Amino acid sequence: MKKNANSNDLRVLKTKKLLKDSLVLLLNNKSISNIKVTELCQNAMISKGTFYLHYNDIYDLYRETLQQYLTQFIECVDFWEDFSNDPTQFTLKLLNLNKKKKTVKIPKYLFDIKDAFIGHEFAKMIIQLLIDKIFSFSTLPNTKENSIKLECYFSSFSFITFFQHPESDNELIAPIISQQLFSFFPELYNNL
Repeated sequence: MKKNANSNDLRVLKTKKLLKDSLVLLLNNKSISNIKVTELCQNAMISKGTFYLHYNDIYDLYRETLQQYLTQFIECVDFWEDFSNDPTQFTLKLLNLNKKKKTVKIPKYLFDIKDAFIGHEFAKMIIQLLIDKIFSFSTLPNTKENSIKLECYFSSFSFITFFQHPESDNELIAPIISQQLFSFFPELYNNL
């Protein structure tokens, strides 16, 4: 995303909203790799020149839109206190998070990132949002070491989901993954 000196300007905000809304509409019917800037701009009734004042390319807008949806999604999660109180239950609820996706209206192709060349950015984006939320919700000190430990936990968590285990395996997977939390943060879980 281009840094705009007038990013709080109402015209800039409205333009970006029009572009995001247009992208979301298009993502209901096709993946990001099949959406062209010309089509997006026609849909938003904005010139291509205006688009390029705000974004480097369509993937720039896509990343910003994806970040917005992921943030909304993370905000609808209601089990953050389980991180400190019951890490196994926290992990199990994370594994079952797909059910929670229904509480945020998500365009059909928003998470279809396989051909968008941002898979690693997507993982990094969501892991960072989760880490930030943990630090804001728990008594865990926000240090570089703790951040790296949480990166390891969420990375292994996200990696196991690539294997597409049936939901019935979640009861088996959760205690295995949550053992990382117990070993990473014994001071947090000594009394459990």
